[in-house]
Amino acid sequence: MSWAISFTVVLVTTICLVLLDARLMHWFVVPAAMCGAILGIDVVDWLRRRLDLFDPQALIGLIGVHLFYLAPLLHVMFDWWPKRVIAPDDWRHAFGLMATLNLVGLVAYRWLTSSRRARRRVARGPAGELWRIRFDERRFYRFGVLMVLVGMGAFVVELAKFGGLSGFVDTMTVNRDLLLGHNGLLTVGESFPSMIFMLVVVRWRRELVGRPGLIVALLLALALVQFFVGGLRGSRSNTLWPVVMGLMLVHFLVQRIPRRVMACAAVVFMLFMFVYGMYKNAGPQVLDIFKGKKSVAEMSQETGRDAPAMLLGDFGRADVQAILLERRLAGVGELAWGGTYVAGLLLPVPDSIVPERPLPKMYYGTELLQGQGVYSFEDRQWASNVYGLPGEAILNFGPPAVPLVFIPFAFAVRGVRRLHLRGLRGDRLPAALLAPPLGIATMLWLSSDCDNITYLLLQRLGPIGLVLLLSMSVRRNDTGPEPGPPYAAAPRRLAV
Repeated sequence: MSWAISFTVVLVTTICLVLLDARLMHWFVVPAAMCGAILGIDVVDWLRRRLDLFDPQALIGLIGVHLFYLAPLLHVMFDWWPKRVIAPDDWRHAFGLMATLNLVGLVAYRWLTSSRRARRRVARGPAGELWRIRFDERRFYRFGVLMVLVGMGAFVVELAKFGGLSGFVDTMTVNRDLLLGHNGLLTVGESFPSMIFMLVVVRWRRELVGRPGLIVALLLALALVQFFVGGLRGSRSNTLWPVVMGLMLVHFLVQRIPRRVMACAAVVFMLFMFVYGMYKNAGPQVLDIFKGKKSVAEMSQETGRDAPAMLLGDFGRADVQAILLERRLAGVGELAWGGTYVAGLLLPVPDSIVPERPLPKMYYGTELLQGQGVYSFEDRQWASNVYGLPGEAILNFGPPAVPLVFIPFAFAVRGVRRLHLRGLRGDRLPAALLAPPLGIATMLWLSSDCDNITYLLLQRLGPIGLVLLLSMSVRRNDTGPEPGPPYAAAPRRLAV
């Protein structure tokens, strides 16, 4: 049923779009539509309530339908293309070649994540557990509070370094160049709001059941504090993903969040992305909209941030990937041979430990997008694009690697889904705490690069993982498994 619904909806949608715009009368629409239909199966399962609200595979389906199906078509319809790049001779032909490679990879992804064996393994978890992990909740609270104090101390150091509260705000909003070289301090200082929220939810998870007003107040407080601590410096992810992790934590440990609440949250998410996109370019001047000095249209025109820019620039990767593919097929540039992955994984390692590093993705991307010889780190001449899972594969190993990267991606999705389902049972607190950051990282892997995922894991998973590691002990499972702690059963719905 889900297969039939997905393919029918994509077919009807494609026919309607082609009738609306004759420029879509091109062969690239066929493989793009097939990509959308394959990923749409998980979306239909999600809409039919066969998958959990935050199931990683369902969220990947939602993102993938836009990335691989809607984005190429919308590029042609809106006639919206990236700036400062060497455009291909025919965008539609480049889209078709890229969609064909993606289609092969998505077929493998679908087979690996939806086979009967995969579903059985996800449902029952590991076949046997030789070792038993004991979680000490009291130690968790002690080390969690210690981590909060460390984060707050790092934030106080930030305030002192940048000249107090006013200097901090000025640095974050206007003089962002002063932040260079302080990534470690910023990462630690931006972690304490999420840690406080996690400790509050875990400690009082039973008392929060049936109190939606208090839950919403906690989420709003988390969003406001996180925006002030980390969102002022122009990073949407520093505000957005901690709030999403908070929603998922409530879903796991307190009460199931209904889909209508998630639909309202999605609308707020889109509005936040649109306004914050203008703030990223204009800084505090975006407040002129709320003061009545400028309209949204005027601010959008000044900053270049409009609806197509958000849908295709922020949420899409089809244009950049198509350029990379065509340039590589023409023999332009050199391959990184895994260098961008190594550079991304070495991101948290200090230069004093590993002084010699591979060239970053900015070098290889600039050579393909803007021309050979353009890249210059000293003059800050580089392409700051994000290439996504298929795009980074092209940078490293060329077009043949595009279908292959979907294979490890599929195994990662299977592993995170298994952790997600164990967290939903309510008797595995470590799984419930680890599933949100790992689920978000897996979801974003499709549209992000290795350095983005490394930074996300370091920032969002690092503090939680360290606290959990210090709170657990491992013993050999010579006897039967111990019963889980008596957690309160979560009601089916959260009424807001």
